[in-house]
Amino acid sequence: PVLLCYTEEEAVIVTDLKNTHVFVNESAIFTCDVSCPNVRNVQWWLDGSPLHNIFVMKISEQDGTVHTLSLKDVACQDLGTAPF
Repeated sequence: PVLLCYTEEEAVIVTDLKNTHVFVNESAIFTCDVSCPNVRNVQWWLDGSPLHNIFVMKISEQDGTVHTLSLKDVACQDLGTAPF
């Protein structure tokens, strides 16, 4: 899966990411809760590379603590592994 990193020391991940199994051309959604609201500089990563909002990907925040990564039309090359 993907990894969520943050740069503020006060914030910790409250809810870990869960493995998601999807087929090619389906959507995958990853959600992570952090302990502090409105954490700045949150970054999603895929196998060591930072992810950014693009046509097939949406990065969003809800209620200040819920961070979501949505991948549309996943392909085989979108496969990732957790570093832990």
